[in-house]
Amino acid sequence: MLSRTFTTMLIFLSLALYGQQNAVQEISYVNGFAKKIAGSDFNYHSSISIARECLLARATDGTSAVEWQSAPVPNKPLSKKVCFAWLAAIGSSPGKAAFDVEVQGVKRFTFYTDGSDHWVLDDGNGASLMFKKDMIDQYGDHFGFMFLTLPSSELTVGQPITIKVTGRKENKSSWYIVYVLPLNDGLNFKALPALISTKNGERQLAIAGIMHYGAPNRVKVFINDSLTAEDSLHFGYNYLKISVPLVTKTTSVPYRIEAGEKIWSGQLERSPVKRWQVSFIQHSHTDIGYTRPQGDILAEHLRYIDYALDYCDLTDGMPSEAQFRWTCETSWAVAEYIKTRPSEQVKRLKQRVNEGRIALTGMYLNYDELPNEWLLAESMQAIATIRAEGLKVESAMQNDVNGIGWAMADIFPQMGVKYLNMGTHGHRALVCFDKPTLFWWESPSGNRILTFRAEHYMTGNTLFKIHAGDFNIFEEELLSYLTKLEEKGYPYDMIAIQHSGYQTDNSPPSTLASEMIMQWNKKYSWPKLTTSTVDGFFSTMATKHQDEIPVIKGAWPDWWTDGFGASTREVEAVREAQFELASIQSLFTMALLNYAWLPTDLENRRQEAIKAQLFYVEHTLGYHASVNMLA
Repeated sequence: MLSRTFTTMLIFLSLALYGQQNAVQEISYVNGFAKKIAGSDFNYHSSISIARECLLARATDGTSAVEWQSAPVPNKPLSKKVCFAWLAAIGSSPGKAAFDVEVQGVKRFTFYTDGSDHWVLDDGNGASLMFKKDMIDQYGDHFGFMFLTLPSSELTVGQPITIKVTGRKENKSSWYIVYVLPLNDGLNFKALPALISTKNGERQLAIAGIMHYGAPNRVKVFINDSLTAEDSLHFGYNYLKISVPLVTKTTSVPYRIEAGEKIWSGQLERSPVKRWQVSFIQHSHTDIGYTRPQGDILAEHLRYIDYALDYCDLTDGMPSEAQFRWTCETSWAVAEYIKTRPSEQVKRLKQRVNEGRIALTGMYLNYDELPNEWLLAESMQAIATIRAEGLKVESAMQNDVNGIGWAMADIFPQMGVKYLNMGTHGHRALVCFDKPTLFWWESPSGNRILTFRAEHYMTGNTLFKIHAGDFNIFEEELLSYLTKLEEKGYPYDMIAIQHSGYQTDNSPPSTLASEMIMQWNKKYSWPKLTTSTVDGFFSTMATKHQDEIPVIKGAWPDWWTDGFGASTREVEAVREAQFELASIQSLFTMALLNYAWLPTDLENRRQEAIKAQLFYVEHTLGYHASVNMLA
């Protein structure tokens, strides 16, 4: 699917970069990044839309560094100097900090995260380092190209060089990024998992990325000797969208690129298109305590259900796949809604739940491993309140936590909950599996629940920007994501993406996703996008893939539980309360068996004690304790 031309000499650099009239004759150009040696893997936006994988170093303790290898020096250098070019970014917003640059193990330069758009450093021995900004993001960080120029006399033909960038000890979060995208002059062709309808039938969308170190020109792209695209060619990375005929089997076709006197040619690997179905699940992440107290948050979430009902009405006239749908992440707000809202509103809720436009879930709140098995079981009682109104609860959502108590694999089936969606959060954490994974989660007793390890619970916001209304960004990021899923070996043609109305916890709903999905489906015949509830996604997957879903039997510990060590007083209070309540209940049971008199309000008092513990052990305690421990 991917083909690149590897040239030993890039064409030429824009004369204005160095202000040298004889730059073309004196400098040869080489891809500056070919292989990682050391550094923290990262994923971040860049000035080239397809470049996200990168290595990150910070100016923290003086040991954070990235090191890599360039492409080999040309066997026949045609110049006095060789320039190594790579894609980079400099985190200017966190503050000014110093980074040292070593070449072949020798320190040659020091640059600063001072927010400069363009700078050139000279070491006095014929070597120079330059940064040229292409983009500044909303945080004020700078993205662009770096050029390391060395005398040919220092280099060995046919051999790469090593480059290392180390942040000095400045106790700052200021950072430097090098992207792993090789900068090779020529074609970077990628067929995307997208089909468009044309007057000649369906065709596959593809992108032709052309890296050009030269003066403006015209470029023509020929595939199988047919002119496929023609456009202007400017210095840097050129991004051309083209459409190509469909193939029914993996095949190779010739391509040719003409840019002035320069011609590249090669073979493009093509494969049949995977016909994706993407379900967007909108919800509001219930995060109490971290933002505001429970009383404030509850009022908001009750109002959000009102909004969701109104938005269902508002979008009834849209195509079915774009109509507003909503998943209530927790049962806490729904149980309170049933108790406090007018009967007419509850009736509206019942109607939309029965239609499949709104889904109700079974987790009271999002919990880590602080509540014990008994308290987790008690948290399920809100389901009874909901079902007493004739409302179904088939799924559970656990978001912003990386694990869940193994007892839930027994409790959920006993409560009639069939599905578990885990919107894990990988901040400082280990997230299981390298991709979204559907499996039967089995308890030691043999109970099973169909489980989906989803992406982050706001991937639709953080990655696809679905809430921002920029269709171009949404389009590029979604297609890139689906391509990566295929590369990772995701086995299904259906995927669920969670998102909120806005990029924040406790977010109100929005109909903007409906508008984006409607726009998408007008443009593309595949992938097909739809709004969905968590119930709808699971039901479809269970029906289509019942016999091929693997079984996993194992505990799913929460990585953020390490934070409890920083909040020993709070953890002690929780453990003592859990022990005392369990002991008291045992004593009351013994008293009842012996026909003893008990207070008439005992059950109400017990429920209040349970509720107090459930709120106290909500997932923010473990997470924010761990953050405080690091501070």
